[in-house]
Amino acid sequence: MISQMWLDILGFEDFEEPLVLPDEIDDVVALMLEMKIDPQKFCGNLMAILRQGRRPFDEAFLGKSQPFITTPSAKRYTSVLDRPASTPLWVLAGFPDVHQWLVEKIVEWCKPPADEEAGERRTMELYGIDLNTAQNADEAQFWNCNGSLRVCYYRNLISNYRKETGNILEVSVVEGSENDIYKGKDLLDALNEDSNFTLMAGITTRYYVELKRSYGHRFPDEASLLATSGILHGHIYVFQAQTIKPEQIIAIAKATKDSTDRLLDFIIRLETLFLSVDAPEFPFEEVESACKEQAATIKNAIDRTINSYDGQPDVVDGVQVFMKSSQLSQIRKDLGIRGK
Repeated sequence: MISQMWLDILGFEDFEEPLVLPDEIDDVVALMLEMKIDPQKFCGNLMAILRQGRRPFDEAFLGKSQPFITTPSAKRYTSVLDRPASTPLWVLAGFPDVHQWLVEKIVEWCKPPADEEAGERRTMELYGIDLNTAQNADEAQFWNCNGSLRVCYYRNLISNYRKETGNILEVSVVEGSENDIYKGKDLLDALNEDSNFTLMAGITTRYYVELKRSYGHRFPDEASLLATSGILHGHIYVFQAQTIKPEQIIAIAKATKDSTDRLLDFIIRLETLFLSVDAPEFPFEEVESACKEQAATIKNAIDRTINSYDGQPDVVDGVQVFMKSSQLSQIRKDLGIRGK
């Protein structure tokens, strides 16, 4: 889900020009995840850079209530005059301290009596580029169609910055903080969950209980209720990324018809679907087997959630929007949900 969030941010379509080229977006997402970049800091920096004469990023994509800030190094690039044209905006927003360090290095190497060739070679080394090789290579190996270096060279630059300075990246999360979306096990512990399997099971079950409690009379059968729970849980896959079709979730809900424990069977099938989309490099059968092996743990999470759920506000709000929105009337019809 963190990967999907970065895909949504970096692939936002209301920019005058794409923030990241389509053929590079997976590489940039991987870099953001590896370096544990804080989406709030990143978006704050990006807003500051983009504000001049453009649709405000916070209002267009993230809403006005998000508490974003601009980090110190990014403030250097809020003026168009100070912004290096060949450096992608995602680098300036995500790694402004790294870029500033590079600039300071170049200035230092260019001080008289400077050896320009030696300075150029040292700069290329920071990017992981062999100058002798580069002179005889196809330019497309190093530069994309926008005239910026390819992502792998920015990765090298960032790694060299961390190695030489020992600094923590300015835009990275504060590890262990409440805003650390990467803290994994700590997050699961805080949610009283044992693993990603039980975390996902808890989310689906909350939607299931809320739908049944507040709108149970509007569902024609259990398959409809299960499918709606799954669609609400997977709304990013269904409505934003569109990597999963509603029909797929409806189909796995109907496939549980003869199960002795339909909710458990459905959640195992749903988790298999989500994880298969998140990790397409793994065979579907392996993902399915891993989910089935967690059946007992998932069952415990379902029972625990059913016994403890007391109307979580974000779940209640999400269910109300889904059940009342005129824009979602067709999908409610497809699910067989009655009007009243």
